[in-house]
Amino acid sequence: MFEPVTKEIFRWSITDPEFGEAIVGHLYMKDGKVALFDPPATEKLFDLVRILGKPEAVFMTSYHHKRGSLHAARILKVPLHIPDLGSMELSSNKGYANAKKYGPKTRLPMGLKAHLIKASVGSKSNFAEMGIQVNSFLLVGDSAWTSGNELNFFPTGIMPDTGGKMASSVKAAIEEIVKSAKIKGLLSGHGEDLREGLEKALK
Repeated sequence: MFEPVTKEIFRWSITDPEFGEAIVGHLYMKDGKVALFDPPATEKLFDLVRILGKPEAVFMTSYHHKRGSLHAARILKVPLHIPDLGSMELSSNKGYANAKKYGPKTRLPMGLKAHLIKASVGSKSNFAEMGIQVNSFLLVGDSAWTSGNELNFFPTGIMPDTGGKMASSVKAAIEEIVKSAKIKGLLSGHGEDLREGLEKALK
């Protein structure tokens, strides 16, 4: 079920029954502890997680990536961390009252660090999610993904983006994080992961 990205990072995926796209979750192990990111709920997931280590936390990168996060946190009996995106709120707060909001200044478990990815075109088209630094990787939800050898940025292929302005804004936000935090690879909630060469791929 789990596919190794590194010796400490694993990924797994399911196919979205409505849109047919790959929905990817990630797992990080460190010092006998395990964290899950945007986890799709799959059969035997929780049993496998407990075999790998002591469950420590579940993270959502955006409000569009609820997936199995709430269920996973409940079953594994760990905190659910949801991104603090300012004025943006969950479309439904049911069950999320005890979730912990996190942001770039939050001290996260297992040495993780959050980076706000925010982009806008004009006053009405806005995008925001939280990227999480996992060692030398930037883990994101919808902001970027690879397909074959191509690096894509939201909303490429998802919705209209006149002149690619929103995609360019998202790219610029990620580029800034990659340079300042010396990020080498990309872990994405969709598509394929990029194990190395992210800075070069951004050029």
